[in-house]
Amino acid sequence: MKKESSFRMVRSLLLSIFMLAAVIILVKPVQAEAATVRQTGVTKTSADVAWDAPSYVSNLTNYKVYIDNNLIGTLPGTSRSARITGLKAGNEYRVIIKYDYQPSYSSQKYLDQYLGTCYVKTIPAQIARPKISDWYPSIKKVNLTWTKQSGADGYQYILENYQGQRKYTKYIRNPYSTLVTVGGIQKMVFRFKVRAYCKINGKTYWGAWSGYQYLVPQPGTLVLTDKYSSNKISFRFSKVKGASGYRIYISNQPKSGYKLAATLPASRNSYTIRSYNGKTINLKSGNYYILIRPYKKVGRLNAYSPAIEYYSIYRHLV
Repeated sequence: MKKESSFRMVRSLLLSIFMLAAVIILVKPVQAEAATVRQTGVTKTSADVAWDAPSYVSNLTNYKVYIDNNLIGTLPGTSRSARITGLKAGNEYRVIIKYDYQPSYSSQKYLDQYLGTCYVKTIPAQIARPKISDWYPSIKKVNLTWTKQSGADGYQYILENYQGQRKYTKYIRNPYSTLVTVGGIQKMVFRFKVRAYCKINGKTYWGAWSGYQYLVPQPGTLVLTDKYSSNKISFRFSKVKGASGYRIYISNQPKSGYKLAATLPASRNSYTIRSYNGKTINLKSGNYYILIRPYKKVGRLNAYSPAIEYYSIYRHLV
């Protein structure tokens, strides 16, 4: 009885060991811990990425490179880096690395095993010329805005006077902020430009400067030079330094109906208006309103800023 009992115990122990071994073989191997995927290089249209081989994985056959969920390339299992081309400047992309392998102890091949993810950026593109969104002549401030670049880490902008003398340089370290307010816009023409930057591995990469947006303020004052005439409006105004000329408009309504009365060169800052809409000025019958729009000639184009303030010529003055 003792021998039979001992035999049963040995048989039970051997069977348990065999079943344990079977379980170890049949269980799917645990996926390797995610390795580091990182960006190592950049141009305007490409990004270099590198990665570490997964730990405890043998017979790795190949790597797969994805942008989001789109497979863009397959590399040998010995690869540790890739250059992704055909990208757009100033953008950010999500790169995913996966791999295939076949363990030496199994006939099963394991596909699309996740290795890691990183976000890559390209060197920023040139920003289009900024736009004037708001002008506040009473406080001499202007709001400017431009199109956001998804791969930017921030922006740098410069405000200069019409001669190219720099007033200041400032940085915006919030990539989502694409609106700034610049002050002191009076008495002369200024110009504004902006560029984007991104940082990769501690190095800063700059995009090209935008074209200039010119800020041409209206004259600060207008003075009547003949207050006693009822059939003409004679006046002079303060010059705007750097302006190429002035366009003079007149209306009998404060916010509409303006007609071009004259275009003056930069050397002139006085004029007399004798008619409006084909009729002689008659200050005894109503009021008139004058707009002065300085302009800056840039190449073949004239740069204007929004004409917001008008000058009122009241009939009680005559």
